[in-house]
Amino acid sequence: MSFLQEEIRQRKEEEERIAQEQEFLRSSLRGSKKLRALAQGSEGILNDAFEADASFSTLPSDARLWTTSAPKPPTRTYSETSTLP
Repeated sequence: MSFLQEEIRQRKEEEERIAQEQEFLRSSLRGSKKLRALAQGSEGILNDAFEADASFSTLPSDARLWTTSAPKPPTRTYSETSTLP
């Protein structure tokens, strides 16, 4: 009988410890500056340095990246019958 009582006592202590830990975590999250800042939902700022102008097109150096012709075929071809040494 005392074994069961001891087991019940240990289980209650463990449940109380877990409940205290959960309450601490909930309260620390509520007090978190980052979480409160997210909850307030402040607006972002506009950085004009990263906004594209209406006159912006492409840089001359980008022109070489845009090809109008089809890609070249590979210069080496491998036959299906080739074997490895």
